Amino acid sequence: MDDEYRRVEETESYETKAAYWAAAKGLQAVDGLTTTKYLDQVAENHIVGRYTSTEAAQLVKNYYEKRAAHGESLEGREADLVSARIVELLESRAFSYRPTMLSFIHGRLFKGLIDHPYDAKWRDYNFTKSEPILAGETVVYADFGIISDNLTYDFQEFDHSGFTLSAEDKSQRFESFITFISNIWQTHPFVEGNTRTVAVFAELFLRAKGARIDNDVFAQHSLYFRNALVRANYSSLALGIPEDKTYLKLFFENVLFGAHHELKNRTLYCDALFVAKGLEVPSDAFQAREKKTSIPEETSL
Repeated sequence: MDDEYRRVEETESYETKAAYWAAAKGLQAVDGLTTTKYLDQVAENHIVGRYTSTEAAQLVKNYYEKRAAHGESLEGREADLVSARIVELLESRAFSYRPTMLSFIHGRLFKGLIDHPYDAKWRDYNFTKSEPILAGETVVYADFGIISDNLTYDFQEFDHSGFTLSAEDKSQRFESFITFISNIWQTHPFVEGNTRTVAVFAELFLRAKGARIDNDVFAQHSLYFRNALVRANYSSLALGIPEDKTYLKLFFENVLFGAHHELKNRTLYCDALFVAKGLEVPSDAFQAREKKTSIPEETSL
């Protein structure tokens, strides 16, 4: 019967699958990770249709299990596994607008990679992280005791049901989306993998709303994405430094609207912090890292 439910099959085009892999591999740069040549082979075989994304993820898992059993190097394991799992999620077309979607994504991406019981679970301690663009300062993350409350509030405040990018109030709705993504990242609900989890959540949400997404932006500028989230959530009253979501807006304008803003990590340095500490603002701190983790232009889609 025509009105029966039908199982979702993998019907993505060659170009779309290639873009998924480029974005998934590029996102590993947010934690200074790079994928291996082995994953490139797996990705190519999936892209040309030799096996499904689920089979690709299982192949990568089996590969590293065999290496572990033989006492061989596991370098690249996290980057390869998480990349394959991101592609599997992006192809699934499944999405649910609730905080537990974040824990679901995190569990799928990091199962077996983060010490139990923290995969798919909220953290149960507070932490800080020294940020190079903040001259070593940290974003103030949410207290672990109110993670659930924070996320519940943010999900309720954002008008997801009325979200559109084609209405007269497009600018206002876009701003509310930027604030929403920034807020759930600031909560930092997990011990590790927050930026990659939020990136996948954002893409799944936007695709569920029918948005056209340029995955090349995630592929080439994932470190910029993380640093933009840092700037969106850091402030200092003493130094007159406000939270600045400008950079996050530029990133998503490229992702959603085909804008061509130049996304350079150098522009994300909070110069006032360096001056206040009597430090010279680095001019090339990210240059080598960007060159190392960028996606070659000929593979961009």
